[in-house]
Amino acid sequence: MLAGFVICLVGGMPIGFALALSALIFILGRGHAARGDFRPADGAGIDNFVLLAIRFFILVGYLMEATGCRFA
Repeated sequence: MLAGFVICLVGGMPIGFALALSALIFILGRGHAARGDFRPADGAGIDNFVLLAIRFFILVGYLMEATGCRFA
């Protein structure tokens, strides 16, 4: 996984894509055992209210920037 990440970075790929691609290579390289890694219980952190509030706060910031809304 680390080797794939380094190769992607040396090749000029952005860091986010390099992380995603190296993780995908790792998951696919494990074969059939990787299917059990993603259980529905692993997504329980997504339902956390605080994390949801942070996402909506960022969304509202983007909307205010796009519409030119200013509070001052």
